[in-house]
Amino acid sequence: MSIIYKLTSMWLVLALLGGTAAAQVQQPSKKDLMRQAEAGDAEAQIALGAYYRRQENNPTEALIWYEQAAQQGLTRAYGPACSLYFEVEPDWEKARLRCRQAAQAGSTEGYLRLATAYQTGLPNLPQDEEKAAEIHRELIEIHSELFDRGQMQSGSILADIYFENKLIAPDYDKAFYYTQATLGLRPRINYARLAGFYANGQGTETNLREAYRLYAYAAHLGDTEAAQWVAAHSEDMPERKKMNYLDVLPGDVIMDTQFGSASIANFYPPRAMDSAMPGKVTLECMITNEGQIENCIVIEDNPTGYGFDQATLRVITLFNLRSTNPDSLKPQAGKLIKYRFGWQLS
Repeated sequence: MSIIYKLTSMWLVLALLGGTAAAQVQQPSKKDLMRQAEAGDAEAQIALGAYYRRQENNPTEALIWYEQAAQQGLTRAYGPACSLYFEVEPDWEKARLRCRQAAQAGSTEGYLRLATAYQTGLPNLPQDEEKAAEIHRELIEIHSELFDRGQMQSGSILADIYFENKLIAPDYDKAFYYTQATLGLRPRINYARLAGFYANGQGTETNLREAYRLYAYAAHLGDTEAAQWVAAHSEDMPERKKMNYLDVLPGDVIMDTQFGSASIANFYPPRAMDSAMPGKVTLECMITNEGQIENCIVIEDNPTGYGFDQATLRVITLFNLRSTNPDSLKPQAGKLIKYRFGWQLS
């Protein structure tokens, strides 16, 4: 099956009218920022905080102004305030508040850093695993909401938390789900982890043949432990040579997506777009018991090095199989099918 996208190039042309360059924007002075910030201008407070942080390397004064902006509800102040609490004599309760607010606004690094600080302890912060666990549970809620709103990176973080967090009991069902949903974000890590789930029956039924296929791909991507697993099990996997392929989809089944070409265009690899480079990628995917596709790997990427492989792994998650007969693909469960994607600007 081949899918080809032709995306219309859009050019932004900047013209200098009358042969004169645009006037340079004059930055406000520190004195002007101070006057505006003291008058309650939240944007000026953020700018003044950034000035103290970057120009004068004064985190204490920077935090004062970021805090004032945060108290006015300016979300862009939450992240800097969160991080600055680690640099000054901290108020850990306020730090937790700002880090939580930053996480809810989409920037979770500071809150995760605070959880780690509680977990391990700092010279000025006693170890408190109970608070660390509380923060991790809050992070799960926050990242679940962000993932549901389309922020795929949150899925990778959830996979990590459910799989390897020492403060929360592992949940392999959820770790499997989020790893599978975000395969294209961290391919080497995620394919090796997914292979391990199939090998060990964690979050899914044991399937050594699928484990071998995914471990082999992770090894191809450079994962040394995956390569060791493949080498250790090659003689035990003669059936690997007998993979079942579905050559053609049943006549009533089509590959469908609710996303238009404009959405697909967002996935076009930047380096390839800059040079108007077309590309072709072939994926190998497994058909599920529900008649959908999953665990796609790249078996052909041309030309290499432009990012078409990872872009296609992300795009494939936007597609599903649709049929007037829901049972059309169920007999094909476990078989592999190849998809050929063409990328082209026009």
